[in-house]
Amino acid sequence: MGPGTLQEPETPPTAELPEQLRILDANAAELIRQGRHDDAERVVGQIVASAPRHVPGLQYLAGRALARNDLDTAQSHLEQAIRCAPRAEGLHQNLGIVLRAKGFPAGALKAFGHALRIAPDMGMIWIQMGDVLQALGRHEESLAAYCRGERILGFLPRAAAASGGRVRRALMRAARTLQQGRVTFTNQALDDVRSRYPGALDRAEQTLGTLLKLRPAELADPLQRPELAYFPGIEASPFYDRGRFRALQELEAATDEIRGELSALLGQKDVLSPYVDLPTEPPPQWQALNGSVAWGSYHLYKNGERVSAHCKRCPATHAAIEALPLPRVPGQSPEAFFSILEPGTHIPPHCGLANYKLTVHLPLIAPAGCSIRVGDETRGWTEGECLVFDDSFEHEAWNKSESLRAVLILEAWHPDVTEPEREFLATAVAAVDRFNRKQNRLAERLIPAAMAT
Repeated sequence: MGPGTLQEPETPPTAELPEQLRILDANAAELIRQGRHDDAERVVGQIVASAPRHVPGLQYLAGRALARNDLDTAQSHLEQAIRCAPRAEGLHQNLGIVLRAKGFPAGALKAFGHALRIAPDMGMIWIQMGDVLQALGRHEESLAAYCRGERILGFLPRAAAASGGRVRRALMRAARTLQQGRVTFTNQALDDVRSRYPGALDRAEQTLGTLLKLRPAELADPLQRPELAYFPGIEASPFYDRGRFRALQELEAATDEIRGELSALLGQKDVLSPYVDLPTEPPPQWQALNGSVAWGSYHLYKNGERVSAHCKRCPATHAAIEALPLPRVPGQSPEAFFSILEPGTHIPPHCGLANYKLTVHLPLIAPAGCSIRVGDETRGWTEGECLVFDDSFEHEAWNKSESLRAVLILEAWHPDVTEPEREFLATAVAAVDRFNRKQNRLAERLIPAAMAT
């Protein structure tokens, strides 16, 4: 469904109707199937005249009226249907479309607000609300609505490519507006870094293009598929010699203390959290692990924030992590946690966010029968010896033993990324994160504001 049109069902759903009207309803459905909409409209009109609370009929008649640009009639039918079914979000959405077409943006916002209060996960309604706000000159609010729509629908250009007609045009219009807002915000945040490192940021600038989805990544290896961004011109290897990361020697030296703290944790009940914990229906590959501690985690740092209570319970681990030159990216890094894999558990193939950071595993409990595949290489873990790999490569892991497998997972900068480039990347990623958080906060206020219109 797109702006300026109501979605016409292929057949009007049957409501509770007397026998005679059910016959007419079946006739109307057949006429619609044959594409004889003028005849169907006359039959549905007869049904609604005898059963004025027949919501499917009212919605069909509203769609037909809008097709003739008879906006008053379309509005009348929809308002009557809403009185009969006030919790049907599609009716409020359609009323918003009609009111917008009539030039009543305040009324359209209120109707979309009603629809979203009932069904806040209807991404297309957020896009339609954003269009009205944009037309009213309320640019920041329109960005918030588009951002929330993208959060639900996924990357808007991709959603547009899977749609057609007015829906596709609406999604592409929203995508362009949202992208420009995100680019402007991020460029402003990068002004200082760019001024201090002229000529040293060409590769990082290319990475920014993939981060903002302005251009596709030119991947060095077909098994790499980073979800967030791709940094060009650096070594692309599934695994890295841990000797290249001298700071890890001190971490390895603390293995016994770290393992001791983990063992104390594992001796307590319900201390682990599911690593995969998706609130909505997960993709098929994650259904078995979603909400399960078969792959359990205990975070000391998460999304760039220190989990104070957990760090206090693991002081030696906390100290060992803090001694490392960790990536510091507000909203994203550091990320450090114990990862526990129960016997018989398989982590399915997946890819990480970016190739400019590497993943470090410090194996603490590594029974025989446990392994990890990164790209086209499969390796096991050796307790006390760090395993360093690029998680932008497809990777998966198994515990085929009869014991727990436990590793401490953290991050390291890719050694080929320079200090100026690291600062640029940290600033850019943090800016995109701030932009998204800002829009999501603003979106939370849009529905009450629209309802009060």
